[in-house]
Amino acid sequence: MRLILARIFPLAAVIGKTAGIPCWMMSNFGWDFIYQARSEFIEIAEWISDCYSQCDRLFRLPFL
Repeated sequence: MRLILARIFPLAAVIGKTAGIPCWMMSNFGWDFIYQARSEFIEIAEWISDCYSQCDRLFRLPFL
């Protein structure tokens, strides 16, 4: 079985989806969360969020 395990790289999910390889992601934050706080980066935050939505599994770790 092939699997992509990515930490927070948004394009990993898109690459996995395009290649037909499952993509699991893990992190305690996402770049979409970081960028959405700034109004000039809203479009980028939405694009990143769309990328993240294409992953097959998301493991959200506690933010310590």
